[in-house]
Amino acid sequence: MADVGRLAGVTHQTVSRVLNGKGYVKESTRIKVEEAIRELSYRPNRIARSLTRGRSETVGVLAVRGPGNGIFESLLHGLTHAAGEAGYSVVIANLNEDPGTRAADAAVIRTFERFISEGVDGVIVLTGYYDLANSVRAGAGALPVAMVFGPAIDGISVTTIDSFRGGELAAEHLLKLGHRAIVHVAGVRGRHDSDQREAGFRAALARYELEPVAVLHGSWTPRSGYEIGRELCSRKDFTAVFAANDQMALGVIHALTAGGRRVPDDVSVVGYDDIEEAPYFIPPLTSVRQDFELLGSRALSSLLTVVSYGSTEHISIRPALTVRESTASPRA
Repeated sequence: MADVGRLAGVTHQTVSRVLNGKGYVKESTRIKVEEAIRELSYRPNRIARSLTRGRSETVGVLAVRGPGNGIFESLLHGLTHAAGEAGYSVVIANLNEDPGTRAADAAVIRTFERFISEGVDGVIVLTGYYDLANSVRAGAGALPVAMVFGPAIDGISVTTIDSFRGGELAAEHLLKLGHRAIVHVAGVRGRHDSDQREAGFRAALARYELEPVAVLHGSWTPRSGYEIGRELCSRKDFTAVFAANDQMALGVIHALTAGGRRVPDDVSVVGYDDIEEAPYFIPPLTSVRQDFELLGSRALSSLLTVVSYGSTEHISIRPALTVRESTASPRA
């Protein structure tokens, strides 16, 4: 910075203001500094800057990926974009062990130890599994932590999309169309988002004094939706299906169609997530939309609030329903 300042005829403090975009600098002075930066091919020394600020300007992300969780790509895109805007780098670690096992708990602890050794400023944990709550709580004692998808944990920031409301939206749509016999293809047991979608779905039905025809648990994958759909082909006691994610909805539609049931003429189907492929299903899928890029951005902001001020917060983003051709009123 001193070399840039000498070439531009300004102090290194002025160079710093130009680089950081903070403080007033005359436009003519800014132009001289930028020209000097280009001439000298100057690049800020990230390590030196981190030492000065007492931070690494790096955050760790622990992603607990279950089967069928392709939505992580959109979430991570939003998170890493927001991190870049804030001047932060992101280090990502994936947890491949099954949640609820000692191996998973040990892996979480090892990951936090790795993040500590790498000097990250904080950690974002992407998981909805209850079984990992204790491990995450332990990690939060060593580093600032924010969770995505998870249940509320005292002392830890949580950013999520309101799955309870999402379940309500799916049920309310089908109820308004006139459906009264609805099956729910639920997600994996032991996940906060899966449980909340089912709870919201049941709450909406209860206002009509109804119960689900059945609640059948899948594993988030198209295969599990297909297998459940094949079971449903032998039943005639329902007119609609609410699947807890779009991948399972795809499998359900495939199985119903192969079994001679038309969607939506015979059975309406609602999915969840509104993935990029949802408009191209046959028929195009009605789905509860989650804004994963916004979720990732808000999670990063929440973590930086913990890092900077030590204060935690719980953020809940509202989902929305996208109506397409996979739903219709039941036949009389």
